[in-house]
Amino acid sequence: MEECGNNPCALCMVDPCTCRPYFVDMISGARLSRSQCQDLSLGVCEVRRCAEQKAIEKARQNDLTLEEEELVLSQCDATGGFEPRQCAGSLCFCVDEAGQSVAANPNGTCKAIDKVKEVNTTLTYNYDYDTLVSKNLVESFVEAVQAKFTEKGIAVKLGRPYRGSVKIDATITSDKNKDLSLVKTVVEQSVATSDMDLTVGGEQLSLIKEETVVKARTASQIGGGGDGGGGGGEIDSTPERTGWGNQLEFFFSCVGYAVGLGNIWRFPYLTFQYGGGAFLVPYVIMLFICGLPLFFLELAFGQFASLGPITIWRISPIFTGLGIAMVMISGMVSLYYQVIVMYGIFYLLNALISLDGDLPWSTCGNSWNTPNCITGRPDFGNMTETAAINYSMTRMDIDCVRTEMADHNLTYPTDVTFNLTQKILKPCDLSTLPSEEYFVRYVLRLHEAEDMGDLGGVSLKLIVLLGLAWLILFYSLRKGVETSGKIVYFMATFPYVILVALLIRGVTLEGYMDGINFYIIPKWEELANINVWREAATQIFYSLGPAFGTLITMASYNPFKHNCYRDSILVAIINCSTSIFAGFVIFAMLGYMAHVTNQDIKDVTSSGPGLVFVVYPEGIARMDGAPIWAFLFFFMLIALGLDSQFAMFETVISAIIDEFPDFLRKRRVLFTFFCHVCGFLLGIPLVTKGGIWVLTLMNSYSASYALMFSCLCELIALNYVYGNKVFCQDIEMMLGFQPNWYWRACWMVITPVAIVVMLILSGVQYEPVAYDDYEFEGWVQGAGFGMVALPILAIALGALWQIFKCGGVRAAMKPHPEWGPGKAENRTGRYALDNPAFEGDDELTAVTSFKAEENGVSSQYGAADPADPEIIKSPL
Repeated sequence: MEECGNNPCALCMVDPCTCRPYFVDMISGARLSRSQCQDLSLGVCEVRRCAEQKAIEKARQNDLTLEEEELVLSQCDATGGFEPRQCAGSLCFCVDEAGQSVAANPNGTCKAIDKVKEVNTTLTYNYDYDTLVSKNLVESFVEAVQAKFTEKGIAVKLGRPYRGSVKIDATITSDKNKDLSLVKTVVEQSVATSDMDLTVGGEQLSLIKEETVVKARTASQIGGGGDGGGGGGEIDSTPERTGWGNQLEFFFSCVGYAVGLGNIWRFPYLTFQYGGGAFLVPYVIMLFICGLPLFFLELAFGQFASLGPITIWRISPIFTGLGIAMVMISGMVSLYYQVIVMYGIFYLLNALISLDGDLPWSTCGNSWNTPNCITGRPDFGNMTETAAINYSMTRMDIDCVRTEMADHNLTYPTDVTFNLTQKILKPCDLSTLPSEEYFVRYVLRLHEAEDMGDLGGVSLKLIVLLGLAWLILFYSLRKGVETSGKIVYFMATFPYVILVALLIRGVTLEGYMDGINFYIIPKWEELANINVWREAATQIFYSLGPAFGTLITMASYNPFKHNCYRDSILVAIINCSTSIFAGFVIFAMLGYMAHVTNQDIKDVTSSGPGLVFVVYPEGIARMDGAPIWAFLFFFMLIALGLDSQFAMFETVISAIIDEFPDFLRKRRVLFTFFCHVCGFLLGIPLVTKGGIWVLTLMNSYSASYALMFSCLCELIALNYVYGNKVFCQDIEMMLGFQPNWYWRACWMVITPVAIVVMLILSGVQYEPVAYDDYEFEGWVQGAGFGMVALPILAIALGALWQIFKCGGVRAAMKPHPEWGPGKAENRTGRYALDNPAFEGDDELTAVTSFKAEENGVSSQYGAADPADPEIIKSPL
């Protein structure tokens, strides 16, 4: 019995009749002495404390009355396996297989213990991967490893040798219920081995054992109680990659991602600025030669491989840095996008607070207003020339007036006329609307910041709301598409309800038709302006969102045979239609606002934050029931922002998890929380007094040149390095047909040429970034180009690393051995696993049985008993 002191060879049991503890030999099953029971630690097994002492402590803690003890005694029922009934005097209670007290069933009986029936052991070895690849010894290596284990009487399957690591699996099954600790101990003693030396193709190779992981499944899980992924409910296993609950979740997620703030605050302004209805011509053309081909390409790419934007570049490892660049772009955009969502939350809460009164941005005379605040302009047509001049000059910067008039060879004040004040002297007008001063002086407190070198302190109200915005996003993404896929049903559809309501209300307002005419009347001469075509291409590009890695991520959760071709066309059409429809909503309101303020429509039109936080709120504040309409508008704004955030930030999270699935996938919620905390901390500079300047800088640079360059690299990788013909064959495996000439022509020629032209025009027509009249300093513009350079640098460094790792450019350009459909059942044709050793990492649970025929053990999933002494005597 002495040998049991430090060796997990015995198990502490409790007699169900006497409630006295005793030892059981783990091999022979014979009852042993109880002398060492009190302090015995069973190594890898659960530590079994004697039930007698534990029960006494339980009784003391409960401090039950006699009647309560009798009730427990009458309801306590014994079941098989470890006795779930333990006793202390007259008190009985239930325990789990680890000996911990647990609650009884509702009917008073103890819960049956689900015993382990199958255990799989994964041995991970490290080795010199570069030698194998450079000398084409991968298959010889697999055969050598299998032979090494065959010598020891064990048949195994290997995961694909990848990144200098290989996983080797062996499984034991049993028809008998066995304690988890017993089975795990036997497996580890049976198959665990030390380092190995191999001769592969004349090369000496050492395998250094890194870890041994024992996974177990219970009888109910084997019988269908798991998740169907081959590892359902396994202990220490890597959870399966989740997927969409149904096709609608994916479709609405794509719509929510594509239809975002740009459809509301950028497209209507571009349409008005570049030819009205004529702008739709280049817009639609760019949709068909740039937007739609890229959208379908990324959906098909992600769906085929079922991988995130970094891991998916197994298709050509030299482009791994491109996946990192996509994630970096999505991360940077997510930071400032969440701040815009936070602004929307601020306005929405203020609209709620104001339901019984006026909106805070509807009047002047508040603590944040200046003497230049005006709620409207008089009808100058009913005023004399002198009165109109005097009113206009009241709020003008005199120094600016003198300078402007001197530049036009005019004398102040003798040459001043009313028409002059409305044209040449317009830039000198200091008049501001209440909504503008509310946003700039109260929400942002921008007047307290000096410049980009001195942003001022942090706004406490904004940082609190920023934390709230990130918490909302975390709640939606905590389990990935499992949670966001449900929320998006509402978030992607409700904005359309609000848009329709706002349009109906808008067309009942005075002056609405002037705004709509200003929006749609075409100016065909603008089509000769190259900037019109560049802006149309840019709007399509950013609206549909290729090269963010987001479309790849969302499609990767699709079933292999899902019709992503249909979805790509529908989503693109819905996105563009929404932009056009939103233009009617916006310009109906702008026509009304121009009417009530006695201004021209072009003077009240704006884009970006100026439109949604100044101009449109000003119009809403002048309507009946303004707080309700303001609430609806900002709720729509938040929904549009969060929809896009769901997709973009999930891209960042899932890309990292897919790179480290063994460690992070089982800790999904915790890691997601960590990412959101990082996002909150990185967003703090954007909630300083001058944070809007940082936001403007990031908006202008983070997803500009680098995004277009990433798209170009993606097209080159898939159509020229991997091969357009092979890529189209991959699509045929999924959808049953190959893309026609239109898609191929766009992917190979038209779209790349369009992107190159856009890059050249953007560089030639570059203008320094500014916010209103503040043009950022040179060092700030340099920081912006630093944001451009980071993703491009990631592409270059990633390529260099893969060339070094793979031993040359050619080797780095070839698909990795693991490239192909994500699931084994979809690997048909050229992706069929002819070599049984090439088993995917996510299929490691579907392994061969533990085999030791020379020891008399069954060779298949059958009657091999893990407690059989013959297994303990395995050659290993």
